[in-house]
Amino acid sequence: MLQKTEEFYSELLGLKTMATGDDLICMRCPHGGNFGTPITLVFTCDTEESLDHGNSFDHIVISTHNVASAAEVLKGKMKEEIIFMEPRDMFGTKIMGLKDPNGYTVYLAEMDSAATN
Repeated sequence: MLQKTEEFYSELLGLKTMATGDDLICMRCPHGGNFGTPITLVFTCDTEESLDHGNSFDHIVISTHNVASAAEVLKGKMKEEIIFMEPRDMFGTKIMGLKDPNGYTVYLAEMDSAATN
């Protein structure tokens, strides 16, 4: 189960695998820079059942320089339908929505470092 998670975040979104185990994967988003502190995601799973989403986590947002280009790359690499929201203008920027293999929501947002400082 965590193999699909690792493939999604590393091959499609560019996160770096920091640690793995039979029931754990730790991945880091290296794109901190002007946008803030790099994000580290840790997934644990001690069974073959789906991960428990809980009731308080909604989504993460990963910045990209060009959402439309990212959408084209993702469409070329996808093995299954992961885009639930095509690129559109929202919150003063371009944004698109994805679902990871565990059903978590991930948004890609076009970020301009000058606008976020």
